[in-house]
Formats: sequence, structure tokens, C-alpha cells
Amino acid sequence: MFRSTGVFYLRFIGKFTFPFVYFLLFLVPAFAVPRIGIFSTDLYVYEREALGVEKFFKLPEALGREFEVVMVDYNLIHSDYLKKNKEVPLEEVLENRLEMQGVKHLILPGDVYNVHMSPLHPTSTKGHMYKALLGLVKKSKVSILGICGGMQQFFNADGIRILNLSQMDIAELHKKEKDPRVSGPTGPYPDRLIRKVMVNPASKVAEVISHVPLEVTANGWLILYIPELHSEGVALNKDNLKLLRESGYNVVGFAEDGVVEIVEDQYGNFYFQPHIESFLLEFTPEEIHELPEKLLRSVDAARYLFLHFIES
Repeated sequence: MFRSTGVFYLRFIGKFTFPFVYFLLFLVPAFAVPRIGIFSTDLYVYEREALGVEKFFKLPEALGREFEVVMVDYNLIHSDYLKKNKEVPLEEVLENRLEMQGVKHLILPGDVYNVHMSPLHPTSTKGHMYKALLGLVKKSKVSILGICGGMQQFFNADGIRILNLSQMDIAELHKKEKDPRVSGPTGPYPDRLIRKVMVNPASKVAEVISHVPLEVTANGWLILYIPELHSEGVALNKDNLKLLRESGYNVVGFAEDGVVEIVEDQYGNFYFQPHIESFLLEFTPEEIHELPEKLLRSVDAARYLFLHFIES
């Protein structure tokens, strides 16, 4: 009796276990490695916009890590929102899409658009999507890494004022340090300029890059040299910087002329005004090898920062 009952249970369990295991095997390959999202769109207006995004798909190779980079298309997500007749909150539609794509880490890349000066984004869609993303970040639903225009768009969604650099009582050219091997007439990127950024040694960013033997200022701040190309930034007036702090952000990196370059938030996210990805994704290994020592150290620092982001 016991034996026949046991056989029955084994057959019963086996009948449902095999399909369940098969279902798991079908699902696992799609999410077997971490997925990093790029918050952008395939509906490009300018060719340069596409180039600024496509380079991020080389990130796994550049870092020597196994993970997948996927597009999180804000235009498609907003279209889904409209198809639902706006009955489902946009924030919820975005959250569902991130879950469906298996994305918990999202890069906000720079692009050709500005917040308050030409060229502006052709539609208000992007602004609405950044507002929805802000809600998810404040609920710790997703980790983000803001870069250049991505940082500016995100801060603008949170009420932080973004201005043209020429309106900030600083040098119009926003003092830049050029290296002939990078931005000189014979360099690979003649228009790319190198920013000298000083990083607070007590910051999380400094902790992440602590293994890199960087130069330091007289007061102990770390020095990074990072490619940069932008015309807007965080407004430097006292009220705006106060609002930035009260909104949970901490400025941890400055340029020599006071421009905000690196920001951390209370959720552990980093925001970079300069293009922290540039050396890793726009230069060949041979070109990187030819860089001056101080730039090579900044390349190493960028690598540590990206690894921290994808592994956190």
C-alpha cells in the first residue's frame, strides 16, 4: 500500500516538476547575466545622437565583464502609456518595462539636446519620462548613472536649475586643459577637451577610486582628467546650490572655475558632468596606451566607477 502510494506521489510530482523546470530553463538564459539599461531611444533626430548612445553597447568588452547592455526606449514606453489612455501612471508603466527587460541599473547618457537652449528636444516626451524616472529613483526601484546631458535632464526634472555656462559669471570657454594626444590637431578627437576635476576625498566616488594613485591638490582633493563637451550645467547661484543639497544631493567634484562636475545622491547614485565613459568607449586600446600617465590613471578611475555601478 505504502509503496504504491509513494509511486503515485512520485509520478504526480514528476508530472508537474518537469514542465516547471523546463519553464525555468527557458527563462534563465535571458537574465543569466546582469542587464544594464541605456535610457534613450531608437527614434533619433540627429545622427550624432545615435553615436552618443551606441558606444555604450561596447561597455562589457571595455570592462572585461559579462553583462548585457539593452536599450530602454523612452519613446516606446511613453507610447505604451498613451495606448493605455493614460489610465496607468507613467511611472508605473516605466517600472513595468524595466522589470520586463530585467533592468535594475540605468545609464542616463548625454545627447545633443539641451534643457534651456537650442537644440531642444523636439517633443516633451523625454521630460515626462525623466520625471517618471525620478519617482522610481526616489523609491529606490532603480540605480542610475547620469552623464552630461543625462545628469542635466534628471536634475531639471527634480527642480534643479540648469543654465547656459555663459550665464554663470565664469569664463565663456569654461577653462579647459588640452592634451595634444587627445584634443590637439593630430589627436583622435580634435574637438574633445579635457577637464581637470577635483574630487572630495571624503566622498563615495573617492572611496571607489581609492586604489588608483591619482594626483592630489594641496588640500588633499583627488584630481581626475576627464573628456568633456557641454554648454549647460548646474546653476551656481546660492539658492540653487542650497536646493540641490536640500533635495538630497551632494556636490563632490568641481572644476577649477567652480562648475559642478560630480554629484552623489542619498540613494548611492553618481552623476558626472564630464564624459566619464569617453576614454573607455571612444579610444582604442592602442590610443589609450599612448596617453600620458595622468590620463591613464583617470582611465583606471573611470573603469572602477563603472564596475562599481554595474556590480552594486
